[in-house]
Amino acid sequence: PGVTVCPATSPDRPGSAGRRWPVVIDCVGRPEQALALVAPGGVLGLLGTPEETVTLPAADVHRSGVVAVGMHELAGTGATARRLVFREILTWVGARIEREIPQTWCLRVPAEHTVDLYHRVFGQRRPPQPFLILGCSS
Repeated sequence: PGVTVCPATSPDRPGSAGRRWPVVIDCVGRPEQALALVAPGGVLGLLGTPEETVTLPAADVHRSGVVAVGMHELAGTGATARRLVFREILTWVGARIEREIPQTWCLRVPAEHTVDLYHRVFGQRRPPQPFLILGCSS
């Protein structure tokens, strides 16, 4: 029972010892690494967003009987619904940011620096703050 979190770089992760798990959820966008940890007939949850060029070997998935499940929180919703959800989230965060959420949790990035921010995030140099607030208007 419970959840086992094992960093992909951990030398004692389950897959390195030959152990496989019935359910593996990839949270970092590296589904091929996660696939190596799934037991035959198991489930691979794709929660992390992979790069556009990342692929899963179809033959490996087929032969192992693994079921791959896309777990994006907005899967199946149209662009209008996504915009409404994002607006609702941003409204909630915006109403609380000054009075409830410590400023150390937020990195405010001016619009002219968003390209640099994306390069940092995707280049494994993500800022430590969990909230990244972009200074752009709609």
